[in-house]
Amino acid sequence: MKNFLVKKTNGFRWAALLAVCMAVFSACNNDDDNNPATPQLNSTDQAFMRMAVMGNNAEIQTSRLALTRSQDTAVRNYAQMMIDHHTAANRSLDSLARLRNFTVPDSSQLDSSARSLLTRLNSLNDSTGTGTGTDTTAAGGRSAFSREYMNGQVTLHTKAQSDYQTYINNQQGQDAGLKAYANRTLPVITSHLQMAQAIVSRNQYGQPSTPPSGQ
Repeated sequence: MKNFLVKKTNGFRWAALLAVCMAVFSACNNDDDNNPATPQLNSTDQAFMRMAVMGNNAEIQTSRLALTRSQDTAVRNYAQMMIDHHTAANRSLDSLARLRNFTVPDSSQLDSSARSLLTRLNSLNDSTGTGTGTDTTAAGGRSAFSREYMNGQVTLHTKAQSDYQTYINNQQGQDAGLKAYANRTLPVITSHLQMAQAIVSRNQYGQPSTPPSGQ
């Protein structure tokens, strides 16, 4: 009975977070409703928008893999949430970009650290410990994929949290709509990070097999 109540409570929390995050991204789409002029992005704004889109791409691509590779229900639920939230975030960014005649990276583009993580994840799954039979470095045996994925989520969201805060504090970033997006999205990223850290701690997933390097 206790386990049932815990699961039910967690389910309510996930649903509530999903509703809040979707409302955040919906609000972002309305940032320019009262500004008919076409704003131009300076180099700082452009760099942030490219970074944000590729960060969302990384979350979506790695999480899609988690839906088929992880045997942990909590991990798969988290992965679906990442897909939903970061897809919505990219829709918001795409809307902002179109109004500014700016071309954002396409959905396949990742930075080098995210590509490295995706490569490692492609070699793993939870069913056999490794996906290809060639990577035996990840601790956790049958949880090899989930361990790597969740630690990757901690890394990705820690970086995103720092990047968003840096942009918010950077006075050279001058686009009001993009600043509003960053301010509204940063608490969502922080929530994602806290959830990932909780899953890692609860399952004693420890550290990823190979720390990501570079950008």
